[in-house]
Amino acid sequence: MMDRGMTTDMASLSMALDMMAADGVDSDGDGIIDTEELALGMNPNGGADYCADGQVGPSYGCLSSAATARGGFLAALLSLGAMLARRRRG
Repeated sequence: MMDRGMTTDMASLSMALDMMAADGVDSDGDGIIDTEELALGMNPNGGADYCADGQVGPSYGCLSSAATARGGFLAALLSLGAMLARRRRG
């Protein structure tokens, strides 16, 4: 989609999707163009057409997941360690 001018705003996303539809882009070669697959909740990149976990609607995609709380704990622990080290030096 970036090949069709998509950047970080909604207007460029809409323009890129319109260009893909006009060009008939079919990334996985299954005979259904990507924009139609997206509208149907299918995967335009191939593989499984629907999310295996029963996910309804877009969120992070079928193959992605949200960050776990463990990452936040590690960041807090590292920040605390840095503050204590700075305190000892100062």
